[in-house]
Amino acid sequence: FSAVLRIDPKSGPAFAGRASALADLAASERAVADYTAAISLAPRDHSAFFSRGLLYSESGQFDLAIADFTKVLD
Repeated sequence: FSAVLRIDPKSGPAFAGRASALADLAASERAVADYTAAISLAPRDHSAFFSRGLLYSESGQFDLAIADFTKVLD
């Protein structure tokens, strides 16, 4: 995913994919940053909101998790 982002730094799907890989590696802060970038580039990507919400929930940031889960339902 990083190679794609070097070529196309505005690829929302590449940010989301890298975020997913980072989350699997327990690099939650970096994953949240990449999901945030994906959301800014593709604000209708509800899967990025949902995935970021899960990370927020796992880290006890429940208000942020609820905000992201609410976006999924909008």
